[in-house]
Amino acid sequence: MTDITVTTRPPANSWRAPTWLCALLPLLALALLGSTALHMRWAFGGWPTNAVDDPPTFLLSLHQVASVTAYLLCPFVATPLWAVLLCFRHLRLGFPTHLIQALVLTGGLATLVSLPALVPAKYFTWMLD
Repeated sequence: MTDITVTTRPPANSWRAPTWLCALLPLLALALLGSTALHMRWAFGGWPTNAVDDPPTFLLSLHQVASVTAYLLCPFVATPLWAVLLCFRHLRLGFPTHLIQALVLTGGLATLVSLPALVPAKYFTWMLD
């Protein structure tokens, strides 16, 4: 008689995207914020001095909405969701990997929070809308 072993864990080499997506969202938001700032500078020919209520193009307004949405999703959605996803056994990768994810998430959030304080205000007035 043969023994059939059933394993409930997926293979060790499979990459579980949900936890990494949550951990990398602050870096994605930083990249999107930087590209939106460059788009603002290019669209207005310089840094806007006031908050931008009505962007001159549809793509700029779409870029601005995506940037601010990603900026707000990081602390209020990605961080709690990352912690909740770790409660599911099949999404766990091991302590060293989750420690790296936590460091990436914390570093990205710290950069997002401290960036407006470190950079002169003229570069962020467009985001105050």
